[in-house]
Amino acid sequence: MASRVLETLTCHNLFVDVVSVNGFAEEKQKNKERLEYVFAVEVYWSDGRMCCVRRTYKDFLELYSLLVNETKSLKETEYCMSSIPRLQGWKWFRRYDRILAESRELELHQFVQELLHRNPQIASHPIVLDFFEQRPTDPFQSTLKSNRNVAIYDNAHRMDKQYECNIL
Repeated sequence: MASRVLETLTCHNLFVDVVSVNGFAEEKQKNKERLEYVFAVEVYWSDGRMCCVRRTYKDFLELYSLLVNETKSLKETEYCMSSIPRLQGWKWFRRYDRILAESRELELHQFVQELLHRNPQIASHPIVLDFFEQRPTDPFQSTLKSNRNVAIYDNAHRMDKQYECNIL
């Protein structure tokens, strides 16, 4: 989506300025009994916009995979594979619970910080722009309350108030 915007508007100086993973929500997966954790990601853009997006751990793993595949196809001088930090990946035989979600929140925050700081050019790469751009499933900034039954956590503490980022 963002890459198409870049092509049509010829706005080639857009980049992700600051990203912060700061909280997660627990919700039931559709048609399943198990819970899924959705992470709140605050994104500040070079054009002054700010948005909050919802991404799962699987989404971040897909981002990592896309970036690794992209760097393999590019010249070593443009992007270096070592400039893409690693994610731990799936934990086999470990129940996906709140403790795991808390550790992944920290891991994802460190991942996005390193990703943007190791190679500043990557902040304007179409894959990164697409990943952090708002999707139809993301909340609008004007959303005040959620109509879903979810529990919100921030740094291991259950929050009773609406999350600042309105992720739900």
